[in-house]
Amino acid sequence: MERRELLAGGLVGAVGLGGYHQRRRLWRWSDRDALRAALDLDPPDPRPRTALPVAESHVAAALDDLERRLTDAQRAWDDFDVEDDPRKRVEHAESRLEDAAAELEAADDRLDAFGTLSADERLALLDDLRTAFRGASEALALVRVDRGDRDREGIVDDFDALEDEYGAVADDLTYRATELSRAVAAYGELDERLEDVRLTIRAGRRSLESTGSTGQSNADATVSTDDMMLARASMRASDAAAELEDVERFADRLADEAGADADVVDDVLDARYETLNGEIEATVDDTDFEYDDDYAAYAWDVWERYDDPFRSDGSDERGEGRLALATRIAAERYAAALSLAAFADVPSTRFLDDDDPIVDESDIDGDDVREAKRRAVDELEARLDAEGDDPLVRYLCAELAADLESHDGRLERALEKINADDAGSWTIRLASLRLDYLVIAEQAAVLPTVLEAVNADR
Repeated sequence: MERRELLAGGLVGAVGLGGYHQRRRLWRWSDRDALRAALDLDPPDPRPRTALPVAESHVAAALDDLERRLTDAQRAWDDFDVEDDPRKRVEHAESRLEDAAAELEAADDRLDAFGTLSADERLALLDDLRTAFRGASEALALVRVDRGDRDREGIVDDFDALEDEYGAVADDLTYRATELSRAVAAYGELDERLEDVRLTIRAGRRSLESTGSTGQSNADATVSTDDMMLARASMRASDAAAELEDVERFADRLADEAGADADVVDDVLDARYETLNGEIEATVDDTDFEYDDDYAAYAWDVWERYDDPFRSDGSDERGEGRLALATRIAAERYAAALSLAAFADVPSTRFLDDDDPIVDESDIDGDDVREAKRRAVDELEARLDAEGDDPLVRYLCAELAADLESHDGRLERALEKINADDAGSWTIRLASLRLDYLVIAEQAAVLPTVLEAVNADR
């Protein structure tokens, strides 16, 4: 790859910047057409996105849970003096109760058609039922706290029991698979749901901790602020219990599908995480992040997104025993690391100024952005055509497709401002868009290497 190739080079410097932005309004018609054409390039939609098998009995159980919870909530709500309480949270709970009733009414037809639903549609049905269950639980919790049926001590006991049950489920979870990449995808998704249980419990305890410190912030309200927080904690206890039930059902289903001959791969996943991390470290160490004495390389812009302290590198997940999720994170980071070489000879756009010589020399235009997006779309399609049967490849392609959609949003905003930028700002905007699309292309291109590393001989 030639230096500055991704910024292109050569012609703009011959045109002075003075007064340039006044004429640029006429000159950007070709850019507008090219960028609109880029937006018309639709990326593939990796399906199914989920690797979790949803049994009909699982959905039927969630439907029963919703029906019982909704019946209890509606009976309790009929005796609740909503009109005398102006709090928005009470109004919100009433609205969610109505939504839950509507979901229950529609659920029977969806369950009758279960056999025709895709894996994604089955999971969406389950999640919709759980969302409705949370809505009914919110209303029921408000009423129970208001009439004294739920108190702080009882809710604390619920969370103590939930944490014990959560720990038991986490300890008993065993990864079984005949192919490691499938374990990474399916159990990685399950690990996320198990982590959601922990976060729900933690959020509920925080709601409890806030009681007694806020007082009556609205003297006209029937439901006090403390009662609101107790109700929220009670609702989250119900949520966590339902989420934990789902995790157990998914784990049983995955074990059944793997079969009796499937290997237990816990230790293999742990070792594979270590191996991938070693490859990542070596690849990053070999990357030159300086374009020259004046500019960082765009490779740093790419890696900085993964080196963010607020973005997990998988180590915390590994420490919690979420080995599949940790390995999935490492696989995604490995793809990013492998893409860095393509951007080591390209200047970063992060801190470019309108009057930088490298900007003035560039002749990048909308056609370059369109072709970069076309390459990203083509690479994603190629991966899905060749390796799309593998759920880990589908997951990684889905993540890249989501990034592409985000860049499309930036492209739309660029079109809205097409005549607002001066020449230098417009050049930087186009260069940044082009490079971001090319990052997707490069990361999609290296996915076979990532898959091979994950599935390497044990």
